Amino acid sequence: MGTIKVYNTYQEDFTYKPNNFLICRTRSGNPLANPFSYNGVKTKLSKLSFKTREEAIDAYKVYFKKMYGVDEEITKAFDTIYEKYKNGEDVYLQCCCKPLPCHGDFLAEELQRKLVMEKLAERRKNKKSNTTIDSGIVKQKDGHASGEGSSQIPR
Repeated sequence: MGTIKVYNTYQEDFTYKPNNFLICRTRSGNPLANPFSYNGVKTKLSKLSFKTREEAIDAYKVYFKKMYGVDEEITKAFDTIYEKYKNGEDVYLQCCCKPLPCHGDFLAEELQRKLVMEKLAERRKNKKSNTTIDSGIVKQKDGHASGEGSSQIPR
């Protein structure tokens, strides 16, 4: 498992690193950008403005959860980052607001959550397949097991 670093593009520079992903709003559009601004200032690049940064981030959380799996661009962008992270590579989320609270923190949490959920599902599947194999063993009258997963020694 790699690490996730959310950083401010004006204070640090990781653009030279592999797996650096811009998550800011851009004129050309960025599927993972937070489309919501705050302080009541709606910019050309934002869809809606909220009173506080926290409200804008909360709105992004709802937006992302609704759009992931539905919007092809958002899903592809997030999954690209996730695959890198899942494969043990470090990923860098480049934003404009760190060290203040940022939607990038939420994206980092979602990457981690997805990995944990995937590992838990994998573990459940493995336990289930082991149970299936065990249930395929039939006890014979003499107490010996036969069937899938058992070995019989000729007498």
